[in-house]
Amino acid sequence: MSSFSAAASLFAKHHSAPESPAPLAESETTESTKSSESSFNLSSEEFPSLTNSFGLQKGSNDVLSSPQPWGAAAAAATTTATPIASSQLTNGTSPRPVRMTIPNRSSAVSESIFIEPQQLCEGFTPMLLSSTLLRVKNKHSTSIESSSSKATGTITIIVKGDEAKVRAAKRELKAALCRKRTDTLSVPRKTIRHIIGPKGVTLNDITTRTLCQVTIPRDSNETAQDDSTGEDTVDVVLTGDSDGIAAATAAILDIVAEHTKNLSVRITDIEPRFYPFLSSALSPKLDELDHVEDLKLSFPTARQILAADSTPPYISISGPREIVLSVRDNIYAAVEKMNLTFGEAKTSIPRARHRFVLGDKGKNVQDLLETTGCYVSFPPLSSSDNTLVIFGPRSNLSAALERVLTDSSSLSVDVLDISLAYSHNVRHARDLARYFVYSGKLSDIESELDVQICPPPLSTLADSSLDAVKIEIVAKDAEPIKAARKKIVDLVNSIPPSYIQHIDGVNPTDYPQFITSKKDVFAEMCSQYGLSIVCPNKNDPARDMLLVYLAAPGSEFLPDPQQIADRLKGAMEYVRSLQQKLADFTYTIVDSIPSSDFKYIIGPKGATLNKLLGVTDAENDETDAYILLGKSNNYKLRKFLAANDINLTESSIFICGPESEVKRLKSSLARVIKEAKEEEVRNSYKVALDLEPGFMMSLIGRQGSNIIKLRTDFDCSIEAESGAVSIKGVKSNVEAARDEIMKQYKEFQDYREDTLSIPAKYYGALIGPKGAFVSKLEEKYGVRVLFPHGAGSDTASDGVSENNNRSNDDIVVQGASKKVAAAKKELLELYKYEAESSQSEEFAIPDAVAPFLIGRNGDTIKQLSALSYTTVKLQKDGESGQQSVLVTGRKEGIKIVKDKIDELIALHGDSVTQSITVPKKYHRNLRGHNGSKLREIIAGAGGDSKLDGEETRIIRVPPSSSDSEEVIISGKSSLVDGIIKAIETMVEDLKSEVTKLVDIAPGRRAALVGPGGSVRRQLEHEYSVSIDIPPSGSSASVKVSGKIENVDQAIAKMQSMAGEPSVSVKQLSPTAGLILSEDREFKNTLRRDYSVSVSFEGVRELSTEVSESQQGDILSENGAADPSSLTAYRWIMYVTNTDDSKVVMSLSGSDDNLKRSEKFVSRSIKTAEGLNAVGSLFLNDPSMFKRIVGAGGRTIQRIRESTGSMIDVPRNSDAKKPVVIRGSQKGVKAAKQEILAILSKE
Repeated sequence: MSSFSAAASLFAKHHSAPESPAPLAESETTESTKSSESSFNLSSEEFPSLTNSFGLQKGSNDVLSSPQPWGAAAAAATTTATPIASSQLTNGTSPRPVRMTIPNRSSAVSESIFIEPQQLCEGFTPMLLSSTLLRVKNKHSTSIESSSSKATGTITIIVKGDEAKVRAAKRELKAALCRKRTDTLSVPRKTIRHIIGPKGVTLNDITTRTLCQVTIPRDSNETAQDDSTGEDTVDVVLTGDSDGIAAATAAILDIVAEHTKNLSVRITDIEPRFYPFLSSALSPKLDELDHVEDLKLSFPTARQILAADSTPPYISISGPREIVLSVRDNIYAAVEKMNLTFGEAKTSIPRARHRFVLGDKGKNVQDLLETTGCYVSFPPLSSSDNTLVIFGPRSNLSAALERVLTDSSSLSVDVLDISLAYSHNVRHARDLARYFVYSGKLSDIESELDVQICPPPLSTLADSSLDAVKIEIVAKDAEPIKAARKKIVDLVNSIPPSYIQHIDGVNPTDYPQFITSKKDVFAEMCSQYGLSIVCPNKNDPARDMLLVYLAAPGSEFLPDPQQIADRLKGAMEYVRSLQQKLADFTYTIVDSIPSSDFKYIIGPKGATLNKLLGVTDAENDETDAYILLGKSNNYKLRKFLAANDINLTESSIFICGPESEVKRLKSSLARVIKEAKEEEVRNSYKVALDLEPGFMMSLIGRQGSNIIKLRTDFDCSIEAESGAVSIKGVKSNVEAARDEIMKQYKEFQDYREDTLSIPAKYYGALIGPKGAFVSKLEEKYGVRVLFPHGAGSDTASDGVSENNNRSNDDIVVQGASKKVAAAKKELLELYKYEAESSQSEEFAIPDAVAPFLIGRNGDTIKQLSALSYTTVKLQKDGESGQQSVLVTGRKEGIKIVKDKIDELIALHGDSVTQSITVPKKYHRNLRGHNGSKLREIIAGAGGDSKLDGEETRIIRVPPSSSDSEEVIISGKSSLVDGIIKAIETMVEDLKSEVTKLVDIAPGRRAALVGPGGSVRRQLEHEYSVSIDIPPSGSSASVKVSGKIENVDQAIAKMQSMAGEPSVSVKQLSPTAGLILSEDREFKNTLRRDYSVSVSFEGVRELSTEVSESQQGDILSENGAADPSSLTAYRWIMYVTNTDDSKVVMSLSGSDDNLKRSEKFVSRSIKTAEGLNAVGSLFLNDPSMFKRIVGAGGRTIQRIRESTGSMIDVPRNSDAKKPVVIRGSQKGVKAAKQEILAILSKE
């Protein structure tokens, strides 16, 4: 039927017809009213969409069965569809598709669609059918006919036309007329991005081709896990007709198959005791798969198996999917087989003996496995259980058990009950044991004495009902046990109960602000107060922190008990301040910003993010808040996230810090991104130029000079490569840069290359020192000047372009024609001038003078050439013992060189060279400190006393790495004779030297060394001796070598200097005492320059009273009270009270050193007495503290130096703490004004 205007009436007619149409047999043909020669050939191969390949029966609500879930079972679940013959149409089943064969003269095809009543879409009407057929017909330019069976209600639609159009029309008809249904398809989560494709292209193609709606959940957390592979899966929802769902499913599964060729699985459900046996059990299977390069299989290490209680071990397999699944199945099969033949035996052995069962690095356990096939499992480290479990073939368990008992026997064991110390103080003993475990003190003793020390487990030490704390010591011999016991007793006795402080409710992993610090806040505290800290780990049931005082290494006396108590108290307050700070800390996670916008938050080289956080020095500045974009590898942050069960994705933004800062940062993100995008748009104007490739060298310039200048002048990005020039930036700047480049390009098109034939001897004058003349010429005219290879080498022509393709006398000038002509003219004029005024002169100098003319590394001759603007060349003159010097240049320059040569000949002209044998052991004495002895010998022999490093040319001593004993002396004969005589005398003196040992107390040796060794060198020079002082901490004696009378005098002087130090006591006011006790420079100067040590007693914080100079309560920058302003401040200035209390300052040193330091000390006291003012500056916004300090502390240091004041800025940005300024009243006020001036700047 060809008339679609009567479609509705046809539909009604067929439904009222008393009989159903006759069925089509497979061999029958049907004639078309428009193509009488066409015949039908029924084939499901040509029309797969019309085949009921899913075997559905009539009346079924599911036209297409649900797709199989993703996994290993998917392949097994796939079935082969059986086509249904067309004769089955009369039996109520879906018909086979009809294939229409058209003669070769036409490419048209005909396909039929059969839709049963239960397959029709909801709201189906004849009018819907009519409009759909008409729309599809017009859209795809096809011929469409329809009919309906009254008996079955089946609608038959025949579509004719071009094959591709028929296929598209058929798909659209079924999508519009068939009932919609929804199915889900589970796919691996990692393939979702491939299904979607770049910008959704792949997913859009699937929905367009299949007319099936594909919905992928946005929330990546909506995942399940495939039981067979352990992969995370996501349910994709498909909505459409049966054929559309089938086509979309096939397309998605094709993509999944392409991107899941490889698989990685972890096996975690196998008992750890099977792990040691799996490698050998799988050996045959692994040998078969040896050719598979991508297959990776790893088993847990012995250490991981031992730590199974804290970190569950697993087996990892990765490689081709099918092979990975096969290996996994083999592992499970091997475990099942071992379950049938293996057994276990248990034995209890004291924990102290476990080490010997294990052996060195597990050697005994490995030997047991190799000889008996059995493996020993140890109890968890956190457990108090002593049971060892032997697992392996039942037939070998007895032998394995006997071997274990043998390994653990014949050992000595001692038990030390440390709770007996300090009047049976069990609580203190538990604290000591915890400290020993965390600090590794016991491990040090174990390593030193080759013993094993077993304290109670942490779980036992956490038990408050414990009545004794016993430590087991195990070794093969009794002597190491005895020594270890003594060391442990000494440790216990060195830490009384007063040295330990408990702090409850503190756990570093719970503190989010710790992740914002570049420093370890607890390590900083320990360093400040001289303490050690015990922070409970996750295996420690005790949740309290221990602060343990440690005596300073090398100190002979312990501090006062009150000082120890003060340190512990200060550390405890430090920790409590952290707890208070924690109360104001919070965090938030922002998921509304796409990860593609993170680049705007970060900015170029992190500048935007640093500005947002208020960071001026990214390397050193600490921040109050922290921003993380995406996932993190930061160790401290990962611990915090895990402790708080926080999962971040690649598009998460994590912000933590004080609540106010977190709110500010969160609200600022959108603004920052908006401003960055607007800036990007403003700078997104682009211009592309296609120019000649030859122009690129000219555009770039020498070492990029021209293109860098263009970028700087026009503030835009310019890239040039192979003739393509890209300019990007603000439109006006880009256009200006383009105009300048085109201007240069036009000049380039006027390019000209000209040559000059100038004798090579004038190149040096034309090039100038280090290319100065020619570079200036190139810059002046915008040309390039190329000299022949090697030109100007004698004048250090750095940066001079070389032209290797010309004759030796050709100089090439390249550039615009007019500029080339001008540059060439100037070169010719310069050459003419040089030719008329330049001269050459040759001089002869003795060989002995040549080294002095050349200088070290040629420095002298280079400097002489540059100074005189001449070329100086040296040439050996046969066997005459002389060299010729050719000097080319102007007359005045040649005269400068000649004068220098005459000077050198006068000094070294009659030089001779002789050698003398000096035993190697005296070479160090001959050199002296930094050549001082050489200079002394040369000066004593009549030589120059100011040689400036030339002494090593006159006296050449073999280097310390050489075995030679020959010392070579060069110079005038009289000087050489004098030097040789002095050396011979020195050697004779050294042969008669003696060495004596003198015992100097280690604590007093510093007085003999002095700052930088100055005192020792003074003693050596004064008494002509050599003094060897052992390093700090050594008990060796001091050695003094020299003539016996000199040695005795030097020893007497040293004993006098190193005797018990004198003490000078001075009483200071509280102000001066506080200031000088905190002045590191004062203490360092006394120690460094005067060898005097200083100590203070009675120093305390000063009481203060408000002076008349107190300012107003709250003042803003302009003088108006505005407490809400961030730059508001409160200023109070105090003067210190003068009471009768005194601070005692003790100066310790030799009488001479105390006398030398007296003026410096008096001057410092006078200055400190005048610093009697204290100012407190309270800021409304504590973030301003960073601006006062400045990058690297430079700002605050400048204020201190300019005002002579001491300034302390709070470390923790606490608005309650002021900036404290100490100094004179004038200096304090000046410092305040400088700080406010800094804060007032934007």
